[in-house]
Amino acid sequence: RVVEAKRLQIQNLSHSLPRRQVTDSNDNAPVFVGAKNGIFNISVSELLPPGSYVTRIRAKDVDSGANGEVRYSVEGGSRWFQISPQEGIVTLTSSLDFETQRTHHVTIVATDQGSPPLQSLLDLWINVEDHNDSPPSFLTPNSTAHIAQDASRGQLVTVVRARDPDVSDQLKFTLVAGNTGDAFYLDSRSGVIEVSTPPALASHLSFSLNVSVTDSIHTAYATVLVRVLPVNRHSPRFQRRSYSVQVPENAAPGTLVDRVRALDADDGPLGEVTYQILSDRGRERFHIHPISGRITTLVPFDRETQPSFTLPLMAADGGGRADFVTLFVAVTDVNDVAPVFVVPKYWGNVWSNASTGDVVLQVHAKDPDEGLGSQILYSLYELSNGTGLVKEFFAIQELTGEIKTRQSLEKFENEVFQFFVRATDAGTPALHSDVPVDLIVMSREDVPPMFNKDAALEVFVPENAPLGFTITTLSASLPPSSPPVRYSLLAPREEDLDLFDVDQEGSLSVSGPIDRETNAVFRLTVLAQTVSTPPLSVMSEVILQVMDDNDNLPVFEQSHYVISTPENLGPGETILKLSAQDADTLANGNIQYSLSPDDLLDLSQTFALDPVTGALRTLVPLDREKRDIYEFQVLASDGASSANASVKILVLDLNDSPLAFDREIYVTTGREGMVTRRSCFVFAVREDARLNTAVVQLSHSDTDSPELPSTAALSYLVLEGSERGEFSLSTAGEVLVTGALDRERRDRYDLRVAVTDGSFLSTTRVKIDVLDVNDNGPVCPHLRSEATLSEAAPLGTSFAAVDAFDPDVDPQLEYSLSGEGAEDFRVDRNKGRLEVFRPLDRESRSAYDLTVTVRDAAFSGREQQAGCVTHVLVKVTDVNDCPPLFAKDVYSVSVPEDTPPKSVLTKVHATDKDLGKSVIGQRSRMVPPEMEGRGVGMVHPELKNPLFLPGINRRITFELSDEGHEAMFSLHPRSGLLTLLQPLDREKQASYNLSIRATDAGFPPLSSDSSIFIVVLDINDNPPVFSQKAYQVSIPPVFSQKAYQ
Repeated sequence: RVVEAKRLQIQNLSHSLPRRQVTDSNDNAPVFVGAKNGIFNISVSELLPPGSYVTRIRAKDVDSGANGEVRYSVEGGSRWFQISPQEGIVTLTSSLDFETQRTHHVTIVATDQGSPPLQSLLDLWINVEDHNDSPPSFLTPNSTAHIAQDASRGQLVTVVRARDPDVSDQLKFTLVAGNTGDAFYLDSRSGVIEVSTPPALASHLSFSLNVSVTDSIHTAYATVLVRVLPVNRHSPRFQRRSYSVQVPENAAPGTLVDRVRALDADDGPLGEVTYQILSDRGRERFHIHPISGRITTLVPFDRETQPSFTLPLMAADGGGRADFVTLFVAVTDVNDVAPVFVVPKYWGNVWSNASTGDVVLQVHAKDPDEGLGSQILYSLYELSNGTGLVKEFFAIQELTGEIKTRQSLEKFENEVFQFFVRATDAGTPALHSDVPVDLIVMSREDVPPMFNKDAALEVFVPENAPLGFTITTLSASLPPSSPPVRYSLLAPREEDLDLFDVDQEGSLSVSGPIDRETNAVFRLTVLAQTVSTPPLSVMSEVILQVMDDNDNLPVFEQSHYVISTPENLGPGETILKLSAQDADTLANGNIQYSLSPDDLLDLSQTFALDPVTGALRTLVPLDREKRDIYEFQVLASDGASSANASVKILVLDLNDSPLAFDREIYVTTGREGMVTRRSCFVFAVREDARLNTAVVQLSHSDTDSPELPSTAALSYLVLEGSERGEFSLSTAGEVLVTGALDRERRDRYDLRVAVTDGSFLSTTRVKIDVLDVNDNGPVCPHLRSEATLSEAAPLGTSFAAVDAFDPDVDPQLEYSLSGEGAEDFRVDRNKGRLEVFRPLDRESRSAYDLTVTVRDAAFSGREQQAGCVTHVLVKVTDVNDCPPLFAKDVYSVSVPEDTPPKSVLTKVHATDKDLGKSVIGQRSRMVPPEMEGRGVGMVHPELKNPLFLPGINRRITFELSDEGHEAMFSLHPRSGLLTLLQPLDREKQASYNLSIRATDAGFPPLSSDSSIFIVVLDINDNPPVFSQKAYQVSIPPVFSQKAYQ
């Protein structure tokens, strides 16, 4: 029965293998749905209110039960976002602002509920969408610009700039108010203000423009004050072409003579007129107020010395245009000179028998005063101690000065009447003078001398008459028996006697130099007296008219003329009026003006001098940029002699020359500072430059004077290239930093800039390279990545390179490694390559979660830089480094000898610590080619999954390792089942010792050996055959009944 039971057990072994139900273990982590390489990107409006739905995150876990239940969370929490644990719905917790932060990142953690729980991470990137939620603002809310009054249509005035934090907004500019007469046009997009209606500029000195800018929702305003630069288009004009005025000779200094006025139609300073007297001598006697034109006296006048003055006047405006006029000043008489008798004393003769009414003598006096002051009344005047007989016997005709007898003088024969004749003028107050008179009463026998009746009483004498020149002869006649006659000369002025003489023949001659300009008429009296006692006398008045000789040079009113005149005067404009005087008369005093022969060749094509009027006129427009000063001599000639005066003409500058930048292009690049490169100035600016940092000084050429108002009104403008106002230009032409720079956002600016003076415009380009400043930390584009690495990788094997970049130029990135097990690896400090540092053993550790931290060693910002981090999950792939291990060193089995063939005798089992999977897939793009074939797997998250062949290293194949038993036994290579192939016969072979081998499928394959000891159990299949009659045996315990149980 025992043998039978064992037989049944062996026969049913192949049917008694256990059937197992596979229960789930938490061996799968959640997998995010819709994520690409562990990254999920979405866009959210900045206007989304807190609490709003953002997105929904889904993750699946193929495990079952609690192992497949997923819960969501935000790693480290977030200020702006939260996620519901079960549904995975992401909502907004705080308001977003595109202008402050355009991108947000959160890490979503999906965790299953297994034990231990497994989790996956998702990088959620939220891009904030810009919306019009910020108002625009002007870069300069209040600005000033200048424009020339004669600017043409389209002339640039200025540019208004505005910025809007909203990047998508389109700004629109509008002229709201102040554009009187539609003088200006504003481009709604560029902000450029130009002249639209040039005539509107002529009637305004300034415009206050109200400008608005809108982004279609919000509006801002600015004020632009446009000052109109006046243009000198008109010359001043005196209200009259000549002025005549009278001034009394007794006027005190400071007396108002007249007020002249010239009008100029220009506005502002160019229309302001100033006055001056163009005469050195005139300025000694008169003063003209430069602004009011009031002319006053400086000294008292004496009409008798100079009865009139001629003042050349000039009126000039602020731009150098001028007008000329002459003021004639007549000095009116004041009765300030008493009558003057032509001789100091009169001698006369009268016969004693003269009839009543006979004219015995005529006196003559002259009064240089005018009017009533020149009207003389004569009277007889006797001293208080006189006899009183004079008026009794004589009378004087008060108008003519004739002295007549009133009654017979018989009783006074040979006596002398001595008295005075008074000449009194009719002026107020009346002035008078007295002259003594001696009248001799002759007897009837006396014969007084008598002048020839044909003697000339008025003669002409040449001014250049030589000394001794006989003018005329007055011969007195007497009877032969009469005493001789003595001649003498009388004159009203003592000094006249030095110029003339009379000899004893009665010849009047020149005894001194005569100057007609000093005295043109001489009144001399020749006295002829007998040499007797008392002498008998006769007097004859001789009027000498001096004939002019051209003996005086012309004299300019000024010896030096200095004037300023604008350069834009057209041909034929009078810029100066010269004036000269000549004391000579008639033809001798006619003056002809001309340019000096030395200057004629130089100036004949530029100026013309009127020979009669002395007006200096332009022949061509002047150009200060070609010549700014003219200095020359002018001549005044009377035909015989000439005088000269110097003229200096300062050509006033006008804004008539175009501006021109010194460079057609300014390039700022390279390193900070200036370098000369061909025809460019080379500069650069750091991106952390402070506001108002000067980048480059622009320079321009302008041949106009720097003192012009237009120069002070120079405006430098940025026309293009700095839409957000990062750069602007100062009034001095410096390119200034006026906005935040960020080289990482924009590393070059190509500015189109302009300079304008209100009339002309010049443009150039300024190219600015922004120099890098280490103001950014490193950025790791992949927060997580995976790498597969063979455990057999040699030391020093590079298996991954962590991507990191720094937007700064030439960053000094430093990589460091941390994490559990990081000591088995090392990272290249400069290149970020991961290498094997210690031997790996997948069987000890199959995965590493490494943290690679990247920092910028040259970072100059905050004290401690956070850097960036990439988590690298390194999966160690298996290599066949572990041989299979049998469960037992020796397998023992007892088999009844009647076991039928094909029966399963036993089952051997072996295990292999290897993973059983081997990578045969592709390399990663993050792995350099030289790393291929060195056990390097994939690290880049965008790579496809590697290809694996399952069960190779741990797939075990069993075999009988020794020969001789193949016909009897068969060992299944996969299952390890040992099968009987032939019947057993204990009596032939009671046991078998089989050598077996387990070999894995790795490369190279590894194996281990074991043995199976088979004991063949006997059955009663042979009848007993006794070999002898009697036996004595010992039964071993193995065959005891207990052994079968």
